[in-house]
Amino acid sequence: MKTFLTAIALATITLTACQPNDSNILAQVGEEKLTVNDVLLRMPLTCTGADSVLFVERHVRQWVNEQLLYQQGLRSVPDLDQIEREVAQYRRDLIARTYQAERMAIYGEEVTEAECAAFYEKNKSQFRVHEAILRGILLKVPANVTQVRQLKDWISQINSGDTEHADEFEQYCQLRAADYDNCLDQWVKARRLTDRLPAKSATDPRQYQRNQVYQLKDDEYIYLFLVNDYRVPGDVKPLEYCMADVQELLFMQKQENFREKLEQDLRDEALRTGLLKLKQ
Repeated sequence: MKTFLTAIALATITLTACQPNDSNILAQVGEEKLTVNDVLLRMPLTCTGADSVLFVERHVRQWVNEQLLYQQGLRSVPDLDQIEREVAQYRRDLIARTYQAERMAIYGEEVTEAECAAFYEKNKSQFRVHEAILRGILLKVPANVTQVRQLKDWISQINSGDTEHADEFEQYCQLRAADYDNCLDQWVKARRLTDRLPAKSATDPRQYQRNQVYQLKDDEYIYLFLVNDYRVPGDVKPLEYCMADVQELLFMQKQENFREKLEQDLRDEALRTGLLKLKQ
């Protein structure tokens, strides 16, 4: 409490627009007053010591500046009626949007996977690849590794769905690999893997036959690279890769349909009850 009183006192001295006969008022501009309680309500509970002093100073200074600008504006702005009209319109819009959002939150429908799949099939032309993507795997090991053949076999097996040696392979990669990235179960941008291949290696996934383990090398490392599948610019994106986009578009479509139905229902009800009257 002592720290807070010190802060209040310091702010009162620093900002002289205060009422000397009322210790609860920190600043006053015209008829508007800033009180100790106003500051207390805004001060974070974690604000203590020197921080509380700075907080009070800044808050009082900001309040004074805002009030001075506002009152000067009242005297100087030529068309206050226009501002009042805009404020009233904003209030109406805000209330309407809030009501609409509340209704959609209560009655809006969730987007299901089946709906996403159907929407995707119907609108595939909207989901074109702009940058090559692929599913694949990259393993980079020191050039003196002797079990390259076994590593290639393991990669081929994992790619085909055979998980018999998957744990052994993962353990090896964690302990011995200089670089390792398994993207067989997800679509990623092709450059995520191709940028890590030796210099002058092909970066176009079409240069690699699907499901074949390629062995590349430089002076220090051997690179084992497999492309399970790929899509290039102009191809349709796989649903798994663009699911988030599909969900967003479908959700926006549902929102728009719901909004139109809500507006029509309100209009019909208003006409039925006589609240709305239209000139024939």
